[in-house]
Amino acid sequence: MRILFACLVLGFILAGCYKSHRLVEPAPVPTDDAGEMPTPDGGITEDGGTIEPDGGVITPDAGTFVLEAYEMRPSTILIAGGDVWHNVATYRVPADESLASIEVTLDGDAADIQEVAIAADGYVLGTGRFPSGTDTATRIPLDEPFVTPRDATRTFMVWVKIPSVVSNASSGGVRDGFPMSGDSFRVGVHAVERYVGSVLVTSDFDPVMGNEFVIRKSRPTFTRQMLANFMFSNDDMEVDLYRFQVTADAAGSIGLRAVRFSVGITSATGRVCNVRIRRGSTEIPRTEYFLRDGRMGGSESCWSMLSGTILIYFFNEETVTGSGNEYTVFGTPGGFVAGDSIVTTLVGDDATDGFVTGYIGGLGGFGQSIDTSPWGSPSGTCNGDVGASLIWSDLSEIPHLAANPCGDASRGSRDWTNGYLIEDLTQTQTLTR
Repeated sequence: MRILFACLVLGFILAGCYKSHRLVEPAPVPTDDAGEMPTPDGGITEDGGTIEPDGGVITPDAGTFVLEAYEMRPSTILIAGGDVWHNVATYRVPADESLASIEVTLDGDAADIQEVAIAADGYVLGTGRFPSGTDTATRIPLDEPFVTPRDATRTFMVWVKIPSVVSNASSGGVRDGFPMSGDSFRVGVHAVERYVGSVLVTSDFDPVMGNEFVIRKSRPTFTRQMLANFMFSNDDMEVDLYRFQVTADAAGSIGLRAVRFSVGITSATGRVCNVRIRRGSTEIPRTEYFLRDGRMGGSESCWSMLSGTILIYFFNEETVTGSGNEYTVFGTPGGFVAGDSIVTTLVGDDATDGFVTGYIGGLGGFGQSIDTSPWGSPSGTCNGDVGASLIWSDLSEIPHLAANPCGDASRGSRDWTNGYLIEDLTQTQTLTR
């Protein structure tokens, strides 16, 4: 009996050990019909995105991206040619961003832009070219991400290079597809690729455009020079009314055909007579220019100016090269009493007519306007359609001619413009009795 009891106890112990050490089969893993494991039903990723139930695609939450125009460069004249970058737009990027590429749009002819770049802190971050045609766009990949601090904004600029201009004679008068003096454009940004966490997303928005620019072969600069005297004490003695320097850009010479001055006289009886002009220290003979009183319409040797304008129209254009020419307008005052004054200002042209390029035109035949008729077909009326206080040329046409063509294209060239965007044209000189 004892032996039987011991055997039974030993059997129960062995059975318990077998059961406690037996391998347990894992529960079956559910799969879809294709045998693939399903993704979790929704949820939030560490990038701030969502895990979609329909296949586990991660869609980052890109949030709102706002690109701001920032201290845009004003409209101006850009000199064509040369390996020179021109800043044409500046943008501010919000804090805590990382941009991989920027898409730039062009309002203008792609032939006027040789190359376009994204730049920051004085360095080019990436370059591209616009496809041929007008109103095109290009995506510029950046050499490395443009990163903004977590708590501060940062700016980047759009730079462009301008090719050398060609003449109408070279293009046969066709402007589209050729870089031409007088062409204008502006650029903008309308999309960026940015990192949201580790995921690259595209943010599109309405174009944020820069200002408009015009290209020229060269340009002048006008600078008022100091007069020796700001007081005049006696009537019937010549006094210098205004002195200015005209210089040309290093890119090339310019032609000058007409300048206009505003003259304001604070006096009940004062007048300025016998107005003339000097080049340097030498008086220009009156046979070389026409002088017109804008108020009286006369050209007598002595006439009352009161308040009005003086137009000086050179019969033969003045060619200005490098440091240029100094001119002095002078005349003889009369009828002034103590405290009276003469205020003279060089007059430019405003943005009313935009960027103007054409033939020399006239109002009464005196060259006071620009004729914007197509190349080869100047107006037969001898008068232009856009007024001009200042008339100058970048000498971009071949041949360059300085006459009012009056319908004969062989007498004039279509490379003249007015004083819009010429610098330093609002400086005033005051003389006191």
